[in-house]
Amino acid sequence: MTNAGNIGTQGPKTSGSGSDTVRLGNVFRELWSGLPTIVLAAVIGGMIALLGTIFLITPTYKSTTSLYVMSNEEKSTSVNNTDLQAGTLLTKDYEEIIKSREVIEEALTSLDIDSDYSSILKDLSVSTPDDTRVIYISVTYTDPYTAADIANAVRRAAIQRIQSIIDVKTVKVVSDANVPVHKEGPSYSKAALVGAFAGALLAVIILVIMALANDTIRTGDDIEKYLHISLLGTIPIAEGEKRSKKVYHRKRGGGRA
Repeated sequence: MTNAGNIGTQGPKTSGSGSDTVRLGNVFRELWSGLPTIVLAAVIGGMIALLGTIFLITPTYKSTTSLYVMSNEEKSTSVNNTDLQAGTLLTKDYEEIIKSREVIEEALTSLDIDSDYSSILKDLSVSTPDDTRVIYISVTYTDPYTAADIANAVRRAAIQRIQSIIDVKTVKVVSDANVPVHKEGPSYSKAALVGAFAGALLAVIILVIMALANDTIRTGDDIEKYLHISLLGTIPIAEGEKRSKKVYHRKRGGGRA
């Protein structure tokens, strides 16, 4: 089998556009030929992220309790639209009171938990659905029972604080904090997907860099296609230069094999 070098005419130059086209073509070829590598990198990245999430990140659990604040102007448990609108304006005040240092520290003191205000505050969320005055207090913690205890303790401390600051008739408990059965996080599937994406992206970046660094023209067709130069002919390369050498050894009988 004979290999050949390529000779082309010196036709019109294209101010580097041909070289750029060669590099772009190399990029697509490298990505296509490296597709198994990209898939393998995605699988490895997903597995690493999944195992790291399982063994290195502690699961958390979210417990929620809710309360309802009634103003002194309400003569009964029935609520009209005016009362509802006025009460909705106060819910932001209630949220700030619930998140106050006094409320959280009082809750922690009653439970004797080795945590401080800042650590609990970042895992505490207070929300109010639209057009309601029901306030939901949620706590995320590494232990489901402790999460429920903290949520209930914060609710009790918040009720006392709200009644002492704002002139309200009463604050009713809508629901006690539940002991969560399912973990809030982390998500194993999300971690695996992120790891797989990161692995595939890293493989793509490496392949692109390799392709851009390799501007070799491999065939005569590449000359005509990318450099727009007509191919005149080829220079044969001696067959013996590429032919694999046979290894001979003598048998005990003196013959060659």
